[in-house]
Amino acid sequence: MAQMIPAAVPPGATSGEKALFKILAALPEDDFVYYGVQIKHRYADFVVISPRLGVLMIEIKDWKPDTIVTADNNTIELRLRSHNKKVPHPLKQARQYALTLMDEIQTRLEGRVLLERDGPHKGRIGFPISYLACLSRISESDIQTLNLSNVFDLSRTLTKEWFTSAQDIPGGQLEGFFACYFVPKFQFAPLNKSQIDHLRGIIHPPHSGSLSCGKTT
Repeated sequence: MAQMIPAAVPPGATSGEKALFKILAALPEDDFVYYGVQIKHRYADFVVISPRLGVLMIEIKDWKPDTIVTADNNTIELRLRSHNKKVPHPLKQARQYALTLMDEIQTRLEGRVLLERDGPHKGRIGFPISYLACLSRISESDIQTLNLSNVFDLSRTLTKEWFTSAQDIPGGQLEGFFACYFVPKFQFAPLNKSQIDHLRGIIHPPHSGSLSCGKTT
């Protein structure tokens, strides 16, 4: 079982967040999964740290197909009970969180141990940081029916079909599944304990900082 932070999903989480929390808990025991990490005043749904894969940002939405009014690569317009509301595209959110983490690693003192020390990639982050969106109630056929194939890139979007089947995937296979979503992919030595500790310190500082844990909204 992965090391979950916090240990249990808060009662106020959505049904999709609760279900994904349970799925991610099946990852190997040396993986770390953060729920509700605050990044630049916004809350990322899930951040997964895998010594073998790198870091994966996941944004999950419980939208139903008939909830989506219009959508483009930046904004989704949702139909609510009394009005419509425009919200950021989940892939755009997750990508921004990934870019913010990259910036934190490259600019903070604690991040130096996570950078390549020599060679052609000297000074660059030595492991992949990727991102995904998860649509727990929308299927691939829904995406096609709604003509949203150009909006929700299926190479970075998990749909209802995956969400249902993933609940029975063993942890090792689950990590292997996520491996194909690290684009671009490159070889790197598995992160050691010191690197993991430094990375965790950046993602979830023990005191206040730009990245902190505890989703409340």
